[in-house]
Amino acid sequence: MESLYTRMHERQNVVELVATEVLRDNAELMCQVRSLAFHCEYRLPLTWTELQSFVDNLSKLYANLEGRAVLQSRAFDVGSFLAFEAGKYGEIFVSGELDESSDNKLAFQFVTDQTALPSLIAQVRAILAAWDG
Repeated sequence: MESLYTRMHERQNVVELVATEVLRDNAELMCQVRSLAFHCEYRLPLTWTELQSFVDNLSKLYANLEGRAVLQSRAFDVGSFLAFEAGKYGEIFVSGELDESSDNKLAFQFVTDQTALPSLIAQVRAILAAWDG
């Protein structure tokens, strides 16, 4: 399966998405987040349209250094999300919430810069190109 990996903020902050299952109408991605001593993994079901919308918004964020891109499964009613938001000075605020159940929820955030985005955009586009969505 396709792997999406980007180094963020001197190897201390990392977001990785791995397509674990790709079907005709949807895919399941393993979302892995590492920030200093913190590490979590979560399976996120997505439609092709949701992933396409994310990479379109992420591309606009990078080109304009403003805006927000959110990776979230609305079709499967999953509360989890991964968000990238541009700051005033080129910084990128990464945040998310992994919602396993009403009793088990994990929130995180860290800051990186725009240099982390081009490889992330290219690799998400590669997943979409390989997907028969």
